[in-house]
Amino acid sequence: MKGANAFSSSTIESLLSQWARSIVDGSSLHNSCLLLSVHEGEQFKLWLTQISDDSNLTFENMVDRTTDFISQSDSQSVCFTFQLDLDNETSSTPPDVYLLSILNISARDRSYAPAIGWLATPQVLRTHVMKKLRQGSPWLFLLSLLVMLLLMGIGILASVWITPRGSHSDNSEAGFWLTWNTSQSIGLKHQLQFTKPWARFVEYFDEETIRQPWFIRLDDQSMVAPELIDDTELKYQRWFRERYPEVEKIKLNGDYLNESFWSNAHSVRVLTDPLFHPAHCLLALRRYWIAKETGRHVCPRDIDYKHIQHCLDSLDDIFFIDPKKGPVLTLEDSDNRMPWLVNACF
Repeated sequence: MKGANAFSSSTIESLLSQWARSIVDGSSLHNSCLLLSVHEGEQFKLWLTQISDDSNLTFENMVDRTTDFISQSDSQSVCFTFQLDLDNETSSTPPDVYLLSILNISARDRSYAPAIGWLATPQVLRTHVMKKLRQGSPWLFLLSLLVMLLLMGIGILASVWITPRGSHSDNSEAGFWLTWNTSQSIGLKHQLQFTKPWARFVEYFDEETIRQPWFIRLDDQSMVAPELIDDTELKYQRWFRERYPEVEKIKLNGDYLNESFWSNAHSVRVLTDPLFHPAHCLLALRRYWIAKETGRHVCPRDIDYKHIQHCLDSLDDIFFIDPKKGPVLTLEDSDNRMPWLVNACF
């Protein structure tokens, strides 16, 4: 964790940009948490981690919005996702996407341990209310009190709903849950992407769960119970297995459970080709269609409309060629590599 003091928007912006850039460039792999002290004794904790999702924000958008949030400091927490610009606009490899989580904490609440179910402590509540009273705004006091009580209720529900089974919520290196709405479909409720360096895989799950066998979907690296894999899925996984022997080798050897694969997604790039991502998107569309027709899904992300929208946009670029830009997909470019994003569905 790094501590810093900043007093102007330009200083904050410069610090944020430098810190975030060191992480996404891979030069500071163990500094994903930042403690930032600003004016009036306010403190912010920031966490930055890579995820498997898509985003409309750029790195620069993220820095601007984060600077605005910290400068205004009227809200308790916020999350942004953003993607890095590709070096080659014609590349079929999707851009790296990151999740930035920010928590506004009291300067006296230094023992805070991060978890997804963030709660407003009495100290934070009292500090916020007194700030409004000093400003001479009684109606803002009532509004602030109602909002803070609402946030506390949401925090309690969130901590009950998405606290990981087998994880340690009091650990400052707790992982992030990536959740999707499964209320309109029958299937697995949880999908966890490993984003923090844990010593052992068993720390995510109880002993009964860890002993069960897993089927690895090569196209999205999801770990799924074998009984949930049907003949259609097996057919397409066979294609991936035969076309990408290096990916299959990682699965057979169990290398995906090594810390080098999931502590930093940039550290291991698996050899594929320009067809890998389009093939994954076609399979994702098939899973989505089957889930919508039957009312049953396998992994929660299989019914995520944003993921499907990303795949449709990607396939659009491939088949509906812009005459000014030329073809997006060129099979001659055989040295395509992707990160192995370890995740489990249960």
